[in-house]
Amino acid sequence: MYFRLIGVYGIINQYGLKMVGGLLSDKLFHSPTKYLRIGYLITAVVLIAFTWMPYQTLRHLGRHHHLPGHQCLRLQHARRLLRPHG
Repeated sequence: MYFRLIGVYGIINQYGLKMVGGLLSDKLFHSPTKYLRIGYLITAVVLIAFTWMPYQTLRHLGRHHHLPGHQCLRLQHARRLLRPHG
């Protein structure tokens, strides 16, 4: 991870996840246990959906055409390095 992005990660983690999660658990669900229970239920549903999704559908999600150009070039270079010679 780039060192510049560590601060961005900290801000998103602190304000985006913890404060919004705390606000939701206090004001909307009135209980941290209910908030966690619903969060885990949503996570389980998403994991099951990804598990049962056909490979052809997932293959398009992992394509590198949506990456910035320099990351795309790094990925192509890494593939060339890891490719068996022969």
